[in-house]
Amino acid sequence: MDDVISLLENYRDFQQSVPQGDFAEFGDWLKQKHTSPSAYATDQESVNLEGPAVMAGYLLGGLSSFVETWVKLSFQEIPLGSLQDYGIMKSVEYSGNPTKKQLAEEIIAERTTVIESIKRLTKEGLLWETPDDQDRRLRRVMLTDKGAELIAIADKKMVALGNLLMGPLTEPEQKSMMPALNRLMDFHQHLYYQQTREKVKEDYSL
Repeated sequence: MDDVISLLENYRDFQQSVPQGDFAEFGDWLKQKHTSPSAYATDQESVNLEGPAVMAGYLLGGLSSFVETWVKLSFQEIPLGSLQDYGIMKSVEYSGNPTKKQLAEEIIAERTTVIESIKRLTKEGLLWETPDDQDRRLRRVMLTDKGAELIAIADKKMVALGNLLMGPLTEPEQKSMMPALNRLMDFHQHLYYQQTREKVKEDYSL
């Protein structure tokens, strides 16, 4: 009876983390839950001793390096140099004709960096700028026909990149990551948009 109760409690927890999950996914979820803690360690013992937050930061940092490498490889044959370039293009596509300031806020980047990227993408014939109708001091950014065509190509490359980045993880494993990743995204978006940089630096001893 205790085993049945434990199984039901686990299934309840699983449904909360993966609402649309099926029994096969529940099996994978249970397997992950009962995996030995050593499976979550890094290959650097000194990092492991610092605790899970440092371990996660170490692993995320390593993964970000691989992301950058694979993005450059995928974008070799198109005039996009980074995920930031792709983010700018997609933000313009979604927003229609945002200002440069709006673009910088949307893709979470320094305004000067975004301006330089826009200049380069404009020279490539992918974007063009036009004065704002209400405030001629502002410049709005729009996609050219060439830019719209490139977005369609880049979107397919991003799907392929997503498959590569997930590597050997099964679909249930990928889904099980989403609640934690979404919580992290919400947390950092709140800090970025609602707190000053000085406040973040002070609160987290940066």
